[in-house]
Amino acid sequence: NFENGAISWTSSTGAWETYGATRDRWRVLGFESGVLGYPIGAVTCGTKNNGCYQNFENGAISWTSSTGAWETSGAIRAYWKQSDFERGPLGYPVGAVTTSPQGAEQQFQSATVTWTASTGAIQLSGG
Repeated sequence: NFENGAISWTSSTGAWETYGATRDRWRVLGFESGVLGYPIGAVTCGTKNNGCYQNFENGAISWTSSTGAWETSGAIRAYWKQSDFERGPLGYPVGAVTTSPQGAEQQFQSATVTWTASTGAIQLSGG
């Protein structure tokens, strides 16, 4: 641990720093014991709207000053990837994944992506 972040290492992921809003969100998720696992790359900035992201073993955390830092993983992340991440029609995530006995959903800037075992991931937008 350092004054403004930390470096995590495993033999399979290597050593990567986490800091700022990305680290704060990773902390909320339980660090490496949470859904994302260990970081597998550096924080990368310069995406749409001056955003940043960091990849982890099981997903990523994306951040902009207007949306905050939010994780994506699993089938919802796969759908977002297929839609060209933040460059596509969904934009950035604006909230955490919420789960229910029926499935999961996550809000993005322009729509909500919902997942159930029977439908897979689908986009809901408008009224």
